[in-house]
Amino acid sequence: MHCRFEKNTRYYELLLQKNLFGKWQLTRIYGGIGTRSAHAIHELFDNVSDANQRFQKLSDFRIMKRNYIRKYDSDFCHHNTHKETQ
Repeated sequence: MHCRFEKNTRYYELLLQKNLFGKWQLTRIYGGIGTRSAHAIHELFDNVSDANQRFQKLSDFRIMKRNYIRKYDSDFCHHNTHKETQ
């Protein structure tokens, strides 16, 4: 799952995926648009429901801050509908 938010000259991305150890990893990447510098924060979760809850909370916060969704690969950026498929 991936969402990208943008506002003026800044971007913020959320990426949720299962890692090689079976944990759910939520990665937040943020930085300036058009710059080479970026920062990443990784959070690990034992189950997909906790990871989805955190993803949704961060997504809602970005929308509240009037960041605009530019790209996403799931409707989860708007609704908590994602379910584990594996």
